[in-house]
Amino acid sequence: AKAEIMQSPDVAIGELTVRPMVESAAVWVADLDPSVTNQQLKDAFEQFGAVRKATVAVSVASRASLGHGVVEYLKHSVASEVLATMENEMFVMTGSSRPVRLQPYAFRSKRWSPKSP
Repeated sequence: AKAEIMQSPDVAIGELTVRPMVESAAVWVADLDPSVTNQQLKDAFEQFGAVRKATVAVSVASRASLGHGVVEYLKHSVASEVLATMENEMFVMTGSSRPVRLQPYAFRSKRWSPKSP
């Protein structure tokens, strides 16, 4: 059943699009420069493989970056490879002076959060 869910296509329901989220296909990215946009995050991580979606977390009140985000890959194997590769490497995004940190990302009830190491 899990294999079927992972292969399920996106489903449109009115203006919403529902898709299965499998934790191993997502990577949590921390220490982002405050100026990084969703598109810049996606562009930076597409060098490793096809990205379904990249989202920078922002404050609800100010819309300012919270300094972290999520990159969701189309293939679980790509996310796993990125995590394994970056475990001993530094990745600095263009325009930033500090490296980002990566962790596996898991869906938690009622909120998104990085997996505990």
